[in-house]
Amino acid sequence: MAKLHFGVEPGGNFEGGASVLWARRDAAELSAQLGRGEAELEQMIASAKAALWREREKRPRPGRDEKILAGWNGLMLRGLSLASRAFGEPEWAALAERAADFITRALWDGRTLRRLWQGGPGEGEGVAEDYGALAAGLAALFQATFEPRWLELAKALVRRAGELFWDEDEGAYLSAPRDRQDLVARQYALQDGAVPAGGSSLAEAQLLLAALTGDPEHLERAGRYLERMADPMAASPFSFGHLWLRPTRTWTARRS
Repeated sequence: MAKLHFGVEPGGNFEGGASVLWARRDAAELSAQLGRGEAELEQMIASAKAALWREREKRPRPGRDEKILAGWNGLMLRGLSLASRAFGEPEWAALAERAADFITRALWDGRTLRRLWQGGPGEGEGVAEDYGALAAGLAALFQATFEPRWLELAKALVRRAGELFWDEDEGAYLSAPRDRQDLVARQYALQDGAVPAGGSSLAEAQLLLAALTGDPEHLERAGRYLERMADPMAASPFSFGHLWLRPTRTWTARRS
């Protein structure tokens, strides 16, 4: 019965004839196939799972990555805040506020944003991705809660990011602070990958702050960055997914 439930067949479904277990047939399907009651089969499945669990507990557990990253939490804040507004779920915004309160207390001292927390703040300063994602997340959180401190924190992060990463001559954001001495070469936070690039997130944060505060400086810098990136975006659109979907659309709406 367990083999039928977990899809174990001759030859397996993985390398070397092994089988990766999955719930291929539920109790109702097994009942029709075997002619036994569903309740009995559900108990048998539960017993098989318990036996498998006991065997697995004899093996060393894999390591867990427990670091808390400022930028990744910024993405989470933004997602929860947007979802809270879209679906009318205030508890999601409350959850985002709890996370924002911890991140800003633990990793931001008003001048420096630490990149990670793991039992304590890490030594390394955040990169453009961290400043941008957290600032955009806090601006989105303000839109969901109208709590002024989230807006003020977003403004402070964007202001500091400009000091650390903005290259006036290039019209772009550096990936790492310009005063870092341990880098072989300076790189710019341009292309979006698995997560938005620092330049994309900072442009989004600037546009949100322009809309929320009316400060033209935010709009001007974001506009300059988007104009600078227009040709690369047109030449390789899949390298700038976030920049196309968020800042470019918002900037176009603001200009019109």
